[in-house]
Amino acid sequence: ERRVAALLDFGAHGPSALERGELCEVRGLASEAGRALNGAVVAVRGWDGASGRYRVELVGGAADAKALRPENIATIDARTDLSADDARALLRALRDTTCRPDALHELGRLLDLDMMGQPSGAASAAARKAALRIQVPALQICGLRPDAAGP
Repeated sequence: ERRVAALLDFGAHGPSALERGELCEVRGLASEAGRALNGAVVAVRGWDGASGRYRVELVGGAADAKALRPENIATIDARTDLSADDARALLRALRDTTCRPDALHELGRLLDLDMMGQPSGAASAAARKAALRIQVPALQICGLRPDAAGP
């Protein structure tokens, strides 16, 4: 039943009309714990009409879900101003960072894990987090936001 609900959960949600999976930046939280989240990138997981909050998940961080008011998240625009030279530099940086010994070790460790008994969500979350850790240095080299590399 949860799987069917997840499949049907598409389209724009809530007053900000955010799509499931859309990346947003946390802003304007005032509590001590909240201030630590300001600037973090989250992926929208849905809208809870009863509480008036978006269900979000930190990108590249803890997998626990958060519930944030619409005014506390802002969409992140994708960078579209890459020249051909910038794009080539990004591809070289991705190649170089992926071939680093620590990146190859991380990929090997992940491939060696026995994920047969794990729910598919846990396996894909582990793979996404590993890919993000490997890609971050390349994105930083090119001046792109490493926390927006995608869920």
